[in-house]
Amino acid sequence: PDFGDALVVAADTTGLTPMRAPGRAVPRRHIHVLLDASDGMDADVRMTVTTTSVDHDAEAVRSRMATRPVDQVSEEFKNYYANYYPGIRRDGAMVVEDDREANRVVTRERYLIEGFWEKAPEAGGLEATAHAADMFDALPELSTPNRQTPLARPHPVDFTLTTELRLHEPWNMEAAKDTIARAAFRYDHSAELKDEGRRMVMVDRYRSLADHVQPGELGDYMAKLRQTRDNL
Repeated sequence: PDFGDALVVAADTTGLTPMRAPGRAVPRRHIHVLLDASDGMDADVRMTVTTTSVDHDAEAVRSRMATRPVDQVSEEFKNYYANYYPGIRRDGAMVVEDDREANRVVTRERYLIEGFWEKAPEAGGLEATAHAADMFDALPELSTPNRQTPLARPHPVDFTLTTELRLHEPWNMEAAKDTIARAAFRYDHSAELKDEGRRMVMVDRYRSLADHVQPGELGDYMAKLRQTRDNL
């Protein structure tokens, strides 16, 4: 087990002693969201969410599955995405693959989204939003920068969200890359078109760099974290 830091009771003790387990695994989670809109703007969009959880994240998934029926978990996930896609409904049962030897759990959810495309208020055409909901929720909560003690942050964390949008016709878009790296975290974003403009792929990755932020760094940390949230 990883006990963090501890105070050794001895006459020559001058500070805390690290009690961390050597070579501890970094919890990793990767979510791939496929939004298949290739049937046209009038058709329902097929949404497939594949979540791969490794090490401690896999254990967390097992714990959740052990206390709830799969159908209940599926409904909870659907209700979560309904906050972003009101016209969503389940398209079959969730599939769970558990590889205990590799300590990896893969879940697959399938949905249909009605009304994915909406009338644009200004341009007069149709528009849609591919929400980075899972990344937004994975980011640490904002906190006040006015404090005199270090701010604890979840660590280690390595979370990647890949959002793939399949289109019914070719689009034009310049590839984009962005990185925000400051105290305690690094965020990377990329977006590009593939398959002659018929497939848009966006990759967002958040990695924690430390388990706390010093008081003097909080202002800059909060500003960059807020910038990251605004980019999603």
